[in-house]
Amino acid sequence: MTVLQEPSASTALPAVTATIDGREITVADGTTIYDAAREAGIDIPVLCHNERYDPVGVCRMCIVDTGGRVFAAACVRPCEDGMTVTTTSPELERNRATLTELLVSDQPPRVEDPKQTTTGDNLLLALADGFGVAREDTALPCGSGRGTDSSNPVIDVNHDACILCDRCVRACDDIQGNDVIGRSGKGYATRIAFDLNDPMGSSSCVTCGECVQACPTGALTNKPIRGIPIRPRDQLDAVDSVCPYCGVGCALTFYVDREHGAISFAEGRDQPGSQSRLCVKGRYGWDYSASPQRLTVPLIRIDIAYPKGPLSSDVRGDGRGGTHNDRGRTGTEGNRSGGGRKDGRPGKDRGRKPGGLVDYNEVLPHFREATWDEALDLIARRLTEVHAAGGPGAIAGFGSAKCSNEEAYL
Repeated sequence: MTVLQEPSASTALPAVTATIDGREITVADGTTIYDAAREAGIDIPVLCHNERYDPVGVCRMCIVDTGGRVFAAACVRPCEDGMTVTTTSPELERNRATLTELLVSDQPPRVEDPKQTTTGDNLLLALADGFGVAREDTALPCGSGRGTDSSNPVIDVNHDACILCDRCVRACDDIQGNDVIGRSGKGYATRIAFDLNDPMGSSSCVTCGECVQACPTGALTNKPIRGIPIRPRDQLDAVDSVCPYCGVGCALTFYVDREHGAISFAEGRDQPGSQSRLCVKGRYGWDYSASPQRLTVPLIRIDIAYPKGPLSSDVRGDGRGGTHNDRGRTGTEGNRSGGGRKDGRPGKDRGRKPGGLVDYNEVLPHFREATWDEALDLIARRLTEVHAAGGPGAIAGFGSAKCSNEEAYL
């Protein structure tokens, strides 16, 4: 058995003490200036950095004055013992404003920006507002001409809105481990690429959407799932929930459009099991909740639908459109879909509907709606009868991580 011990004073990381904006702060050796400032409640603007990813210092928005010859990027520069750091000054603010102006100069107009016109949370435009920078004030050419990509069914790519911060690259590689996104091209023509510069929809992308959640601009955005336009985040209700699919139980937040009575989009929420990550089902697969085939009330099989058996021709494989009045027919008498054999035996052409869905028009006539009390009473009575007839060995249950959370709950 392995015994875990608390690290001793001799093995603990040495501490360093630095002064940030006049406040003396002691942190473990190797802690970046940005992390030390954040622990102390000091805000440093960032664009390419996110606490979930390893820092790369691409955007230089987080520059601070350490007294050296040049400003340092706080996200990558470690604290040193005795270091004095200034996070805000007229010169720092002027440099950050200039960086923001250069980045905004070739962005799509605000009224056309893919993120600002949907979720309304473009981080670059928020920084521009803070620094008083307007795209119209620049004399630089607008629009990089790198193009758009709508090949993915649920994600839009606008290369003209990309600032090459590499947050999507790190989200794909470091967080999800998919290694799909990289860079291609040189100079001003550089852009993010999927696999060997393939369209996103033709690449090995698994559409987890982690890159969309990471993107600070309108370069990667969600498409409307149900045809209802995505509205700004502050106009939607945030509802914390759990993914209804597998047993991992990833935490997520649904943003609900009350005006249209629909979910607008979903994002991962931090918790120990999933750490804000979602797969394609959790982020984009929730539209089944509005499916006309979703059961909303308990159903009880009617008496003349016994003995039990396949109720739909796409399950039976005989091609008959089976209502309870059709039982026992043979040959072509009940052959409505043409999937059965002329001699009445099951045919090989099951004629399943797209996605393998059961034909509800054939199945539902075998059931009637019931109240929850009536349905639960029936289940309890039948289980009691089975136990009385066969003993405890006649009843079994099963579960799996592949079962949905709704099934596990029931």
